[in-house]
Amino acid sequence: MPRKAASPIIITTPKPVPSSAASPLAKPPTRGYTPQKTYRDSRWQERDELFQGMVAEGILLEGKEWLITRCEKNYFDNLEKWFGHYCHIHCQVSLGRLINFPEQPEFSEEERKRFFAIYNGMAMDYVLVSKKNNKIVCVIELDDPSHERADRIIRDRWLNTIMTLAQVPFVRASVTKLEEMPPVWDTRDKIRPLVPTAKSEPLH
Repeated sequence: MPRKAASPIIITTPKPVPSSAASPLAKPPTRGYTPQKTYRDSRWQERDELFQGMVAEGILLEGKEWLITRCEKNYFDNLEKWFGHYCHIHCQVSLGRLINFPEQPEFSEEERKRFFAIYNGMAMDYVLVSKKNNKIVCVIELDDPSHERADRIIRDRWLNTIMTLAQVPFVRASVTKLEEMPPVWDTRDKIRPLVPTAKSEPLH
């Protein structure tokens, strides 16, 4: 009986399967948005473009009901009692309203804008302004436990430096001593000595 010819053996080398084809239901990876600059998001370059773009994207804003906390209001009432006869007392004033930043050739416009942005957003708890001449008498910060956070410690260090450089009378008060009168006049007189006045004129 004649033998049957043996069937040829075919050896194939498996080809690697792309990871994206591992599953027919696999979705392409989502590509995140990466800004081109380390300090500025390139999606909206100009301020108006940023404003309009974020409004168009549906930005959520909520108005605050209260300007200051209950603790800050209690201290405000004490400041009115101590200094209200001579001073207007304003709350939550931007530091940018209290500091002049003249042009200086050793700093670029971009550097000045970025430095200004650092302190312009700082809100001072209380600003005492003379009723007689409308001059700034003193700035007061009421320190609560939030000032112990790492970010607030850095912020307070910056603030202390700015107040010293700008020679703004500045006092830090503590929430644990709301009934203690701050040394407003002494602080003001050390930074901005009083100009001699006529006897008939009030000192403050």
